[in-house]
Amino acid sequence: FRSHVFCYRSCLRNPRVLAGALALAAPCLLCRMAYRLQRTVVLVLCTHPWLAAGSRLVKETFDSELEQGSTSESHQTLDLTGIFAEQGHSWAGHHELVAPRLARETCQKPDVRAVERPSGLSIQESSRFVAEQNCAARSNAFMCAFPPEGVANFKDTKPELLQEAVVNADRQFVEEYLQGKHGDVDSNALWIVEFYADWCPHCKAFAPKWLALGTALQEAGSQTRLASVNCEVHSDLCFDRGVTGYPSIQWFYRGTDEELLQSLSAYHKSIFLPAELRMQEQQVHRLAQQRKITVDQARNLLRSHGHLPEPAADIARSGAADGGVPLGEKALVEFLNAVPSSYSVDQALALQALDGPAADSQSTCPPTRAVQGWPVSGWPAGELTATPEIRLAEAGFMMVYTLKKWVTPTSRPGKDISAFDSRDLEAISDWTRLLASNFPAARDELAELFQGVQSKMAGGVLCISDWNSWLAKLEAKFGAKPPAGKAACITDTCRVWALFHVLSLAPLERQPRSLSPQLTQAGIVTFITHFFRCDHCREHALQQYGEGAFGRDELLSGPNADRGLVIYWWRFHNAVSVRIAAEGRCLGDRRWPAADACPRCWSESDETWDVLDEAKAIFAESRGGQMTTAGALPNEGEVLLFLRSQYWPLRQTS
Repeated sequence: FRSHVFCYRSCLRNPRVLAGALALAAPCLLCRMAYRLQRTVVLVLCTHPWLAAGSRLVKETFDSELEQGSTSESHQTLDLTGIFAEQGHSWAGHHELVAPRLARETCQKPDVRAVERPSGLSIQESSRFVAEQNCAARSNAFMCAFPPEGVANFKDTKPELLQEAVVNADRQFVEEYLQGKHGDVDSNALWIVEFYADWCPHCKAFAPKWLALGTALQEAGSQTRLASVNCEVHSDLCFDRGVTGYPSIQWFYRGTDEELLQSLSAYHKSIFLPAELRMQEQQVHRLAQQRKITVDQARNLLRSHGHLPEPAADIARSGAADGGVPLGEKALVEFLNAVPSSYSVDQALALQALDGPAADSQSTCPPTRAVQGWPVSGWPAGELTATPEIRLAEAGFMMVYTLKKWVTPTSRPGKDISAFDSRDLEAISDWTRLLASNFPAARDELAELFQGVQSKMAGGVLCISDWNSWLAKLEAKFGAKPPAGKAACITDTCRVWALFHVLSLAPLERQPRSLSPQLTQAGIVTFITHFFRCDHCREHALQQYGEGAFGRDELLSGPNADRGLVIYWWRFHNAVSVRIAAEGRCLGDRRWPAADACPRCWSESDETWDVLDEAKAIFAESRGGQMTTAGALPNEGEVLLFLRSQYWPLRQTS
């Protein structure tokens, strides 16, 4: 019970949880004794109020370190906690609060197997089908399918190429396409498959590299394809494939290319087989040390649970062949070097892909337009005809879209993904309170949403089915598709900024029941911290905010904090836009609003703007591009008038 040891080790580092660990000791020991007798006994024991209260403190520390990856070793090895979890007892060793878990079991859980796949689908159609089922089963959890939303953007890469780079697979896909039951598909394709879990920190770090490698293989016209299996959805497939840690890599081939078969056989004998045997021995010795038993006893214990299969001495030479690839970027490159060139890609390209996307590849350049007496603007012409009603509609759509797609249960091992837990609800409560208080439309629906969240806080559980029913009322107000037309935003980034500007204006516009500037600021930061799907964007945003950049403290203190809040997020918007354009080597001046949209907002000047100077200091650590901070200084009083005229409705709507 590695996680029990972890809890007690945590006490030594964090005295705050000492009392909780002492309270948890009794149920831990009793759970170990009662496990084989009756799971119900465990549930009854652990629902005692003081035991549950104690376990909460320990659980928070465990989950925090798990999300940061410091407990990842326990998911790369085969201790008994992992064995029990793989057999479906996800509560074992994870110190879940059992009382909330009993409530969570009443939530309706999506069943990906309940939807039957149509016949005659192509590989890409099958991939999209699996992706939809994965995300439905995992309540749109980050990394529920490939390509993950916001994991990385690839400059100058066509969206359809990204969709084809990594195929989403399930058992039916593996059996039909990879193991030979689908006879009309190219049998000479070599498939490399990643088995991952959407909560796994290492899988999240590996995702952009895996996607970049798939893109490189596609662009090179290689006969090798990449696929990914989400083991949180397809656990039976992963168990049958012997997956014991995340991510795991395996290859599949059912063709007759003798040169490839020989190279795969040689690779298996010289590289994978020794690595597999070494890994098994490490697992045996680790378990022996953990349980204080002999090596032979540990080996027999693992074999009795089916976790030490005898590695095959060679690959199958007829029918479908498959094998493993040791984890790591270097091992993947070695594998690609071992197969014929038609199944590989240039080593330099493979290394570049597995190094991850460069910092200057995180954006796609926006369209530009000419502005009389001003540098070429990097903003689309549509904003010249935008109205407050259009901006409010964009902000409203994005509000609902992010509530549906971005605000999802935080995936952790053993967690019931069909419900938000108490940790999720804390952030959701802060965000929905801000929306209900500051958003000037759909006031009744947002109030109902916030009150509904509050009603679930005491029990620590909110079923996804309830959450979606509340959101359906909001979606009926703002629509399931973004506003269209020349004046509308063309990216979700634009719509997110519209939402931030609307929310920041509420205190200044004396919106009834609006939060203070400080609480409004805290609510927006909560959204960025917990729900923003772009890793790169979130990292930079929190770095700048944490450093107090762009006059944060000065603007948000004193009697004019309501004005300062609006200007702060406008400054932030400019800093991000100019920096990203520079990283992407984009043409055009990205200072906003452009001079033709607000002629009084800017004055030509040879001086540098301190806001962009601060952004440039962060940009200097990135690769590529140049960033100019001189040329114009803002007239922030005029900027404030522009924002009020563009982002606040002339009349409030219910």
